[in-house]
Amino acid sequence: LLQSIYLKDNLLNKYIDLRKAKSYSTNINTGINNSRFSIVFKKETTTTISDLENQIDIFANGNDIIINANNNKIFGISIYDINGKLIKQESINDSNIINMNSKTGIYFVKVISEDNIYTKKLFIK
Repeated sequence: LLQSIYLKDNLLNKYIDLRKAKSYSTNINTGINNSRFSIVFKKETTTTISDLENQIDIFANGNDIIINANNNKIFGISIYDINGKLIKQESINDSNIINMNSKTGIYFVKVISEDNIYTKKLFIK
């Protein structure tokens, strides 16, 4: 599978697939246009209210990491420390509270659901 690559026209908010397009033409005003174009590897998508309602909530509450599935099926949860070391790995199907046993620090929580992978950085007090 080859990586997608796009030329983004920031003024027109248009994406040109550089793997498929043979050419792209546009009119540019004379002068310096440093921010007109960008090379990107993924198209930006618009998030709707229904998308936000279906996301998984991940947050810290004191010593606990709380995961609210919002009707998503969760296949697994991995918690990593700031150095990338796996600290905990759990399998759950709905909302869950994970106690960090008084381990203050910065953690990355990765939740794998049926449709997505969510990652969030949390500070545990």
